[in-house]
Amino acid sequence: MKFHLCFLFLLVGFSTAFIPTRLLTFFSGAWSSLNHKVITQAGLWCSVIEFLKTNPNYVNKIRADELASVNTARLLEGSVSSRLFRLVKSSKFQDAVKEIEYANAAVDKNEAKKSAAHFDAEQFREGSKRLIRLKKQVVSLIKMADYTKARKDAGTLLHTLQDFYSHSNWIESGNNDPLSILGDEIISESNIAGTNEKTCNDCTSASFAHLLGLGTDDCQNNLLNTGKLTSGYYDVAKPVGVGKCSHGGIFDKSRKFDAKGGINKDASLRYLSPHYRRHQPAARVAIKATKLFFDSIRRDVGDTKFATFLNMEALRTLSFAIDTSGSMSVESCDV
Repeated sequence: MKFHLCFLFLLVGFSTAFIPTRLLTFFSGAWSSLNHKVITQAGLWCSVIEFLKTNPNYVNKIRADELASVNTARLLEGSVSSRLFRLVKSSKFQDAVKEIEYANAAVDKNEAKKSAAHFDAEQFREGSKRLIRLKKQVVSLIKMADYTKARKDAGTLLHTLQDFYSHSNWIESGNNDPLSILGDEIISESNIAGTNEKTCNDCTSASFAHLLGLGTDDCQNNLLNTGKLTSGYYDVAKPVGVGKCSHGGIFDKSRKFDAKGGINKDASLRYLSPHYRRHQPAARVAIKATKLFFDSIRRDVGDTKFATFLNMEALRTLSFAIDTSGSMSVESCDV
């Protein structure tokens, strides 16, 4: 409990999304939480493993036997090992992954109050437009060989994409797979809760013990089943007297106003995430969505550029050129 209080200040700037890094996951006490870094690596590896199986010339030949034994089912659950990097020949591959991870984490720092960047405040149309724009930029930059900028935009996109699953009611609506149109289409307004449509009831008030780190509000049954998408408001004005959901967690000021509480699933601790019980399902679907993103980039730019985008290098094969003309003709016929 005291441990939580000592390090809460570290999370103030990173309280609007899946926890960005392992370090902050550790300090928050949310050890079972899957953070943005793990989600990104797990989804990326699920895509890269498929790429390596069809492009074995990019595999580290002394580790080739390990490729077949990779448990992709465990990857989809967020179980990622640093040993996977040994499969790829290029040492620069890990640097490319880090660039994507850093750009992902930077969204919480640079765009913390931008609702569309996190699918907060029911900004589904704006958030989906953002994903479309960023995806087009990533593809265009790869085709222009501006791989560094492409990796940065990919990380920025992935943060928003992953937050859709921890901030909206997609998981609570019974979905176990990603929303396939994200990145390609704008979410229809008819699928989004209306401005004056109630989406949440008040959560049960927190006890003093909860505020010390054991949790905040009891929000197990606060979300209404409207059949439409909704997401929580984070530290911004909610429509008065409507009953809109808040993001929730001890850093969200809006959780104190109607409807009190919140619905985020960013972490496995109640003091950060009112819907903490849904954190693991949300993270697993976010991993699937991350894989689908990298798969789509691969389809759009082709295997060679996809590999270069991730700093993967193919093994060079030794070849011989044989001159069959002139003075070498006799010797070459004897080969």
